Amino acid sequence: MCIGNMRSGMEALSAFARTKNRELLLRAGQYFLVIFTFFLGAGIGGALASLAQGRMIWISCGLLIVSFLLMFLQSEEEKLKEKA
Repeated sequence: MCIGNMRSGMEALSAFARTKNRELLLRAGQYFLVIFTFFLGAGIGGALASLAQGRMIWISCGLLIVSFLLMFLQSEEEKLKEKA
């Protein structure tokens, strides 16, 4: 996932350098933000794993449940937009 985002971010950055289209620069920034967030989460998770040890798996499960529920919330918002 990280490699694909890195490739897409560099592709958008390269296209921006050729065309000076600011939308491409924004897209590249979004990809690099995703990569940075991934690295930040991995670092924080690694640091917390040494502190929480066996309980860390439950924290991870809780975060995954929240993410899972947010996917459905977004779907409901899209349905409301379609009805309008």
